[in-house]
Amino acid sequence: MIPDIDVVIMAHPDRAAHARHLAVQLTARIVWDQGHGEWDTGRRAWQAIRPTSQWGVVVQDDALPIPRARHHMSEALAHAPQGPVSFYVGTGRPWQVFIKKAIQRARRTKASWLECTRLYWGVAIALPTTHIDPMLHYAATSGLPYDERISAYYMSIDVHTRYTWPSLVDHQDGEGLVDHSRWKPCVRVAHEVGVPDTWTGHAERIRTL
Repeated sequence: MIPDIDVVIMAHPDRAAHARHLAVQLTARIVWDQGHGEWDTGRRAWQAIRPTSQWGVVVQDDALPIPRARHHMSEALAHAPQGPVSFYVGTGRPWQVFIKKAIQRARRTKASWLECTRLYWGVAIALPTTHIDPMLHYAATSGLPYDERISAYYMSIDVHTRYTWPSLVDHQDGEGLVDHSRWKPCVRVAHEVGVPDTWTGHAERIRTL
């Protein structure tokens, strides 16, 4: 059964035009940055998800969804376990050696998913709506970046992250509006975008240290 999903865009005013385009493309609402940092915007985006929906999806304003992305997100989530789902597998940091090995296996075995103990990218994330409040409560006092706070919550309850393979969104590479100064510059795009033949395929594990 295809689940009911609610989509929210977390957006900075400097990307207003693209954010509004995304909102139309994904039939989504926008939560605007108010100058208090990425986590504040992300938190308010998750709080804006309608609790009557089965899944909430928060998409960042530099995402580039494939055509009919909302439809494909819903179809993917119909076959996802109750845990975090990322619609993006990026070429930029971290653990690219391990990620590339998992991708090679996925291409060989026709896998629909990758799976890992961590959530690595915040470009487009889906959570079961019943998980949102516990996640926000856990993350409230953390000093970690946006996606790492969500990852830390799920690691604390030993729930793995699923990644759609290929990615359903790409990333608009360029100078971001979030400070990543602790990292070296890198290209931030998806390894591959598209839709698998079926979402019932197995998951290849990203085996990190």
